[in-house]
Parts: sequence; C-alpha cells; structure tokens
Amino acid sequence: LYLDLSREYEKKGHAQRKVDDIEDKENIKEELKKQLENVEVDLKLATSTFEQNITKFNEYFSDYSSRLYDQNFVLSQIEPGSLRLEIANIEGNVGGGKKKVAIAAFDLAYIDYVNETNRNKPKFVLHNSIEDIHENQIKTLFDIANREDRQYVVAALRGPLAFLGEAFLKKNEILKLSEEDRFFRF
Repeated sequence: LYLDLSREYEKKGHAQRKVDDIEDKENIKEELKKQLENVEVDLKLATSTFEQNITKFNEYFSDYSSRLYDQNFVLSQIEPGSLRLEIANIEGNVGGGKKKVAIAAFDLAYIDYVNETNRNKPKFVLHNSIEDIHENQIKTLFDIANREDRQYVVAALRGPLAFLGEAFLKKNEILKLSEEDRFFRF
C-alpha cells in the first residue's frame, strides 16, 4: 500500500510539474503579448512620425523642384509601410544637369527640414560641379541656396558662371584657386 501510495505521489508530482510548466509558459505568453502590444503602439507612433517628417521635408523639396523645373518632386515610400524610399514625379532617363539640380534641391530641402525641426545636423551642402546645369536653374538654385542658415558649396569654373555677373561672383566666392594659387599649395 505504501509503494502504491508513493507511486501515486510521484505521478502527482510529475503532473504538478507539467501544470506548473504550462502555467509558466502561459505567464511568459501573456508577458510577450503585452510586449508585442507595446511594440505595435511604438511602431504606429514611429510610422506616424516618419510620415509627418516626410511630409514636412516634401514641403521644401516640392517647392524647390517646382521653382527649378516646374515639377513637384517628392520623397515617397515605395509601398505603404515600407522604409524604402524613392523620389517620385521625376521623369525617367533625365539628363545629368537635371539630376544634379534634383539632388541639390533634395539637399537644400533637407537643410531646411533640419533647421525647422531643430536637429543638430550639418547645414551645408558640397557639390563638385554645376557646369552641365542650365543657366536658369543655376540662378534659381543660388537664389534658393543663398540664405544665412546654410551654405551651398560648389566647385565650379568661373567662365561658365560669368552670366551671374562679377559682383555676384565676388560676393559669393569663398575660395579661388588658380595655376599660381593651388589647393594645399601643391
């Protein structure tokens, strides 16, 4: 009788451990459900903030691209909820000058976005050349860029920019290099 009773207590102990394991797993499951709900709330908030930031950025980007090419370029998600982005409303297979202007408009829009949202980010843009950009867009680009809260730095030959006038070039010239006055004196 004692052996039978011991076996039954042992069966009861095994069953109780299984019940305890199941209860532990249920508690873990409930905790994970709560964590998942919190992540979903955070994700919705982050997505909303992300979309608001894109909208704010696009106010500048669309305005600048409209002033430069009478087209409203916008930064958009490739598909809803995706973090993959593209520049929409830009015609396929555009020339190098138009691409450079779109990039400059993007960069200047980003600086305005950074300024408006009080982020501590660089407030300058460096571009290597603008010779293949049409004069109208160069003038408009400089008009957009020429503000106190940012710098638009371009490496350019003086000749193609002569249409801007000597006074404009002198006022906006930061560094002038020549055969006699080379960068780093080499």
